Amino acid sequence: MTSSPPKSPDERDSAEPTKSAAEWQQLLSTLTDAKASRFELQQVLFPKQLPFGLETRRFVTAVCTRRAGKTTAVAAKLLDVARKKAGCVALYIARSRVNAKRIFWAILKGMNEAYSLGGVISEGDLCINLSNGSRIYLSGCVHEAEVDNFIGLPIAIVVLDEAQVFPAFIQRL
Repeated sequence: MTSSPPKSPDERDSAEPTKSAAEWQQLLSTLTDAKASRFELQQVLFPKQLPFGLETRRFVTAVCTRRAGKTTAVAAKLLDVARKKAGCVALYIARSRVNAKRIFWAILKGMNEAYSLGGVISEGDLCINLSNGSRIYLSGCVHEAEVDNFIGLPIAIVVLDEAQVFPAFIQRL
């Protein structure tokens, strides 16, 4: 039994199917949708983080040790709420904008990329715009006037990092 060498691209039978750009885009979209559909809190969070992530009460406090995964759980929670509630705003507020960026931005962007959620990153605004119209903003809130930046937005969830450091004016949110 003899075998012939593999055909070069020029020698291939023209009847062999090739994918058009549209077909490749559809395949990529299908793979991306499949990856994004894996983004469920039960799949993303560890068992000890899950109760915090699934909590639906208005006020929730995570009291745990350092390095317990609070930031990861909060990022997953914000993405989960924003994906499920079209057109909403999800806020992560630290004492300063610099702290919000240092603590949280890389984790949030990493989840968006790892799960192919398709969020459009705005580095200048520290915002991720999701395809359903929802937005996740990172901000700082040092002065009472900064609360006014959020008044009137369709806020679905607010996360205060180190809530005990915020003055009473933060309750206006």
